[in-house]
Formats: sequence, C-alpha cells, structure tokens
Amino acid sequence: MARLSNVGISLSSLKGDDKRILSHNISDKVKVNETFRTSNYSIFKRLQGNRSLNMVHVKRLEESIKKNGMLEVDIIVNRDWEVIDGQNRLEAAKNAGAPVYFKIKPDYGLREAQILNENVKVWRKVDYLDSYCELGFPEYVEFKRFMESYTKDFNFSSCEALIRLKQTTKQETLDGEKVSAKYFESGELKVVDIQKSRKYANAIKEIKPYFEGYNNSVFVRTMIFMLNHENYNHYEFKAKLQLRGAPSLEYCKTMAQYKLLIEDIFNYKRSDKVNLRY
Repeated sequence: MARLSNVGISLSSLKGDDKRILSHNISDKVKVNETFRTSNYSIFKRLQGNRSLNMVHVKRLEESIKKNGMLEVDIIVNRDWEVIDGQNRLEAAKNAGAPVYFKIKPDYGLREAQILNENVKVWRKVDYLDSYCELGFPEYVEFKRFMESYTKDFNFSSCEALIRLKQTTKQETLDGEKVSAKYFESGELKVVDIQKSRKYANAIKEIKPYFEGYNNSVFVRTMIFMLNHENYNHYEFKAKLQLRGAPSLEYCKTMAQYKLLIEDIFNYKRSDKVNLRY
C-alpha cells in the first residue's frame, strides 16, 4: 500500500498551517474529519460503476471557481484513491487549476457512492436546457424559443422530436447493449431546420379538431414520419378526417399502430392505395 508521503505531493492539513506530511498508510487509522489539500489531480482515480461526469455541472463549477475561487468543500476518497463523492468538483478544479480539498474514508466503496448519489437531485432535461442556455449554447437557445412558442400544444419530448425532425431516439452501444444516447445532456443538440420544425408543428396542430391526442409524443413522432413520407399529403389526410364513415384517429401505444391507422384513413375511398408505413 502506497504511503501518502510517497505519492510525490505535499498534503497539508487545513487545521492550522503546519504543512505536515502524513507518514502512515491509508490502511492505518485516519483522523476523523481531517481535510487535506493538493493540486496533484493525478493521484485520484475513478470509482468503477460510479455515475459519469455531468459536464454541464462541471462547466458551471469551473466558471464559479475561476470567478470566486475554490470553496473548501471536500471530496471523499477511499484507501485506493478512488473518488467516492465529488468527481465533478475534482474535474472542475482540475480545469480551473485550483487546489482540491478532500477527506479519506478508507473503507468506502461503490455502495457508499450510491447512497451519496441518492441524496443528490437528479437533473431533468429541462435543467440541462436551462444550463446550456445560460452558458450561451445557440442550439439550446433556439430550442427553448421554439418550445416556448408551442408551450400550450406540445410537451418537452414532442418539441425535442420536432426540433430534431426525428421519429426515433438516437441510440449508442454501451457494454454491448443498445442504450439511449445522451446527446441532449452532453450539449450535442442540433437544430436541423427551424423553419421546417415550425411548419411540421403547425401541421400537427391542424389535427387538433379531429383528435384530442394530437400532441401525444408518440403521435407527434409518427406525424413527423408521415410529413417526411413521399406518399403522404397532409391536405388530403385532413380532408379524409372530415369524411363521414372514414376511420377515426384514436390513441395508440406505438408508432407502428399509428402508422397503420393513418394509412387506413388516408386510403379511405381511394382507388390507388398507398403504403405509408415504410
């Protein structure tokens, strides 16, 4: 086990200004609540299984440190220098070139990290949106303006689909499994075509008199698919919705079900049936 005095840094206690070096092993008893300081960030390790860095939070912390200095808020590490709590603060301090303060809890591990994380507020997408807007990310500012203009009609998920002009959630591979990509949370939102997004949003709003679920997020994604489809004509579809005897729109659980229903309505009394599902 490496001794603190052998890691190539000077770890001074905040109690007084004695600059003393700890000479005991981390496995030895460490004085309770003793805080140490260092600028050697390389000694710290990521705890496997812990949450990923929240880069929005890191950026905000970094800006705060540069402006106000590093507050004496301790991170927690275990006997192996793995960060149990405070990895965002550590990254922000590193980026800002500020010293980091820490306490040693030799026997802490993943379970303690999970318990500490449970007491931290989980960021929602709207929190990320507000943060990126505050940081001046133009794509997020544009998205927020778009969402505010349709606040009475579409929820966050529907607005996100409309601004990206996508029908499905982007996925990535993690440990061999498909998971939803965190592009929004990581600051990678792209506004494809704001004019087309508004055009599609207004077209979907025109369905409101015929279907109270016009703003359902699954229906919205289905309509984006339809409005992109070469065989779909929105004016013809609205006309069919007004015909007596034509199938009516109703709530569906999946896009596949909505596609089939919309295709049936669109082809009502049509001699040349078209495929709108693929």
